Amino acid sequence: MPRIRGPLLVLLSATLPYPSGAPHAQALFGGVDAGMNVEQLLASVPGAVVPEPAQSLYRGDLERVRIEGLQLGGHGFTGHAYYRDGALSQLTLGLARRDLPPDEALAAYDAVLAELVAHHGPPSRSEDFLDDPQAPEREARWQAPGQDVTLLYIGNSDGKGGYLSLLNVVFKPVPTNGEAR
Repeated sequence: MPRIRGPLLVLLSATLPYPSGAPHAQALFGGVDAGMNVEQLLASVPGAVVPEPAQSLYRGDLERVRIEGLQLGGHGFTGHAYYRDGALSQLTLGLARRDLPPDEALAAYDAVLAELVAHHGPPSRSEDFLDDPQAPEREARWQAPGQDVTLLYIGNSDGKGGYLSLLNVVFKPVPTNGEAR
């Protein structure tokens, strides 16, 4: 697959939601369970607020809850809880600092990876595209019980010393009623 298509497919697959029908007590991260509705999440998770403005995913899932101040691998993250048809479809953690140069962002990736490996074991899939220092990419995926987890880093330089570092962790509840992953 050409290199240009790979990152696009990875980015799209990391943001596309699974069908509804998620299990109802599967812990995803930071006190968020797969079966929580918006009101339950807002009431039980510190730092959870209704976002203004809300974001949406490719297939129309809406961000109904935002969670500030989450920590993973020693770094600050903001959580984005997306819902479709009243059910939690995806929890995305985005690195709070998006201006990290690639070496710092990759160190953050490694710290988060170590924490996820400690919790979920080795990833079922891992890919690195580090040959372009101006646009490094790295991804790891787990198929954990009741959820899929994706760790994704895409870096980009403006060529003038500025950087945009996308480091996301995506937790997706997996249907238990025989639907395909």
